[in-house]
Amino acid sequence: TIAFTRPMDPASVAAAIKVVPTAPLSLSWNATFTELTVRPAATWAPATYYTLSVDATARDQDGRSLAEPVRRAFVVRPATVGRIVASGSVGERVRLDTEFSVAFDRPVDLGSLASTFRIKPAVDGSFVLPDGTTVAAADLAELARGRVGERLVFRPVGLLTPDTTYRIAIAGTVRDAEGAAVGSVAPLAVRTVAAPTVVRFRPRD
Repeated sequence: TIAFTRPMDPASVAAAIKVVPTAPLSLSWNATFTELTVRPAATWAPATYYTLSVDATARDQDGRSLAEPVRRAFVVRPATVGRIVASGSVGERVRLDTEFSVAFDRPVDLGSLASTFRIKPAVDGSFVLPDGTTVAAADLAELARGRVGERLVFRPVGLLTPDTTYRIAIAGTVRDAEGAAVGSVAPLAVRTVAAPTVVRFRPRD
């Protein structure tokens, strides 16, 4: 927000504003044209150092230029980060009743997360939302639209296949609650425990 001592000419102020690195801006004034609010048209780029300046060519409504340029600098917070975790590990493998969760350090748009979740080989399952609600995978995108949270759990129907490698990934763009793109989420590959086998039988025949 930039406050001026006199009512300003919006067109000359808009022409005098500069942001580095360049970003599309949205400008709005109060009723008296003495206070300007500058917003990004979408979102600021995460983890980016910006400078915002108003050149002295900006004029008030009487045609007088600013006494001196205005300049401010700010740093945008880092991108939201997330990771995929398997719930039940046995040594270097996972149990057959393992669930997979995607957790973030800030709330994200669950609708965008729902549409990007992938597991191979394909597994039938449901999702558990942060409030504990269980949703069928086919209904998740619709029910999660507009909702935010920091964690989403995939719960397979039945048991996973023994001695099988599963790959879980986020394939697409997930946006956090502020609309910024989440940083890339590293995929997870796990192998399930082998099925039990008979190693000996006693007494012998």
